[in-house]
Amino acid sequence: MRQNGNKKCSQCGIEFYCNANQIDQCHCSTVILTTEQQELLKQCYDDCLCNSCLMKIEKNTDNKSKL
Repeated sequence: MRQNGNKKCSQCGIEFYCNANQIDQCHCSTVILTTEQQELLKQCYDDCLCNSCLMKIEKNTDNKSKL
């Protein structure tokens, strides 16, 4: 189980608060990613991304481009 707390975004390095233990209250629960985007994230990163990076990925319709 992932822990709540301050984390650094695996993509951009900014610090943010992760609320993984109450996922419905975490910033990431507002971002809707395709299954393909989610799988690509799992392959590229070991930990959470900040809301800004997740929103950029959500808006990216070309899933094959860089995250």
